[in-house]
Order: sequence, then C-alpha cells, then structure tokens
Amino acid sequence: ASKSSPYEYYQYWVNVEDPDVPRFLRLFTLLPLAEIGELTRLKGADIRKAKEVLAYEATRLIHGEQEATRAQKGARALFGGAGDLSDVPTTSLLATRLADGLLLVELMTELGLAKSRSEVRRLIQQGGITVNDETVESPEFTLGRKNLTNGAILLRVGKKKFHRIVVNG
Repeated sequence: ASKSSPYEYYQYWVNVEDPDVPRFLRLFTLLPLAEIGELTRLKGADIRKAKEVLAYEATRLIHGEQEATRAQKGARALFGGAGDLSDVPTTSLLATRLADGLLLVELMTELGLAKSRSEVRRLIQQGGITVNDETVESPEFTLGRKNLTNGAILLRVGKKKFHRIVVNG
C-alpha cells in the first residue's frame, strides 16, 4: 500500500487498453479459464465489465478483499454515480487550516497529487484541476469554508485522479 494505494492500483487495471484485457486476466488473476473465456468475449462498451473484474481480482490478490471492495466502491461512486464517496482516497484536514484560506498549490503538493508547485500551476493553466467539479482557473486559488460540500472538498486532477478532503473541527 505504501507503493501504490489500493484505489490507484484498481484504477490502473480499469484503465488498461482493451486489447490487453484477455492476456492480463490470464496473467494477473486466479480466475478459472472458463470464466476468463466468457469475459474475453465481451466487446464494445461491455469490455468495461471485464476490466472491472480484472481490476477487482488483481487488487484483491495484492491488497486483500476488503481493500479491493473499497477501491471498487470508490470508483463506482466517482464514475458511476453510485455509492458514497467515503471509499475515495481521503485526507483529513483541520478546519483551522481553511480559516485564512489554504493555497491549493501548496495543498496539492503536500498531498502528493503533484510533484511540485510548478506542476500544479501548469495543470491549472491547462484546465486540469477541479474543486467540487468547478475548474480552477488561477494558481492563486485558495480553499476555504466556501468550498465545503457536506464537510468535504473533492479535488480532481486530470480526468481520473480524485482525492477527497474531509474537514474536521
């Protein structure tokens, strides 16, 4: 988990190229070959189901069943609109840090969502960062109580990287 969180690991497998799914199911899962055969016959939009099975099974082998289930629920909450966001990668933050405004550039590097402040600034210029589904347009953007939705803030980097900030106090 210190190398790759269960959620990130799960997302890696969900996002593999479609032609790789049959081979990866055989190499990185312990599913019976008959079940793999059924999954590899899926085409078009249905290949998503095979990718979810691959992601779940590969994550279960490395991180355990409980973490695989949490990663799957988190992904479904973000991308399928089903479930709650408690299974999304989350960090707790004291409300006092938001009192005077917390510079988004600093928080994102602190959380490891970007390697440097300059990377965050570049992502902002490219429209690649959102806070609660609103695109951030300025590198001087600060987070405050105004950004809270049900006591939390949802950050998105690019199309698929999410992080939830839960504010305490």
